Amino acid sequence: MLQPAIQPDAAQAWPAAVAPRWLGGRSAAPPDFRLRDPQAQTWTDLADLPGHWGLALERGLSLHTAAFSFARAGEYAFEVSDAKLNFSFCTAGQSLTDVQIGPKRLRGVSQAPSVFTASFLPQAHGVWRPMAGDCRLIGLSMARRDFARLWRECAPQAPGPGFDPFFVGAAVTPEIARAMGGVSQALAERPASALLLQCRALELMILAIRQLARRWADRPERGVPLSPRDVENLRAARQVLLDNLADPPSLAQLARRVGVNECKLKQGFRQMFGETPYGLLRQARLERAKGLLEAGEMNVCEASLAVGYANPGNFIGLFKRRFGQTPGEVRALALRAAPSPRP
Repeated sequence: MLQPAIQPDAAQAWPAAVAPRWLGGRSAAPPDFRLRDPQAQTWTDLADLPGHWGLALERGLSLHTAAFSFARAGEYAFEVSDAKLNFSFCTAGQSLTDVQIGPKRLRGVSQAPSVFTASFLPQAHGVWRPMAGDCRLIGLSMARRDFARLWRECAPQAPGPGFDPFFVGAAVTPEIARAMGGVSQALAERPASALLLQCRALELMILAIRQLARRWADRPERGVPLSPRDVENLRAARQVLLDNLADPPSLAQLARRVGVNECKLKQGFRQMFGETPYGLLRQARLERAKGLLEAGEMNVCEASLAVGYANPGNFIGLFKRRFGQTPGEVRALALRAAPSPRP
């Protein structure tokens, strides 16, 4: 069963109370999207899920959030019919999506804090596979005309995605990660600020458009064909890297271990996860190190070595570019926030 990661009243009551004061009470209609519960074999509209709400902002921008908790990894069929462009950002959790768009099938598109997705799906269906644990999503959507205008402002030299249906993933840059955090903070602030939320949501959309433009410029004319076995092998390769952060295999070793050639491994990673194998490894290392520092389990040098960085100076530079703070600053904040031991 789909369960809200936060209590339904906490997930829904504050937008209902604050929206009239913010923006004249303009709630945003969610995308025409529904999930099928594999146990009850019933369909549920996104608007009816207790962890979802939406709010209309300015410039044709709509903001949606969803929060769920899964006791175990699941598989949910979905159907979608939406005339808007949608960007989805995962602040917690991980999932994989297979999408059928007419005769074209896209397999294993990843969504995680290191990868966001962009889509235009007037009519599509597929399967969503969230992992066990909490799943929190921020969605931004725009009508095609508003999106085309914003794209021309943000990436005037880049060809737009057009309006053929698409569903793609792209890497979350450090700037996008900070903007995601800014939106989350604006949502949590009391008293809430409409202007702050508007600015941060628009900033996130602009950064995502620029990243998508770079992805569109770099992509090959056609993606490498991926069979169901290739998809499983690429998922296995990703897991090998995540399980061996401190001592990862070389690209050649990884390819042999999961049974794909190096070219397919590199191109397949970009298609499925929006990142190269070692770009994904770097992101996972830094996220793991941040968790260790926030938990107060290790100092900076220990955390650096634990995730495979023998040179602390290199680790500190990468960490600051990713999170906007040094590892020492993150650890100091965590130690100050920790409860004092009782005498």
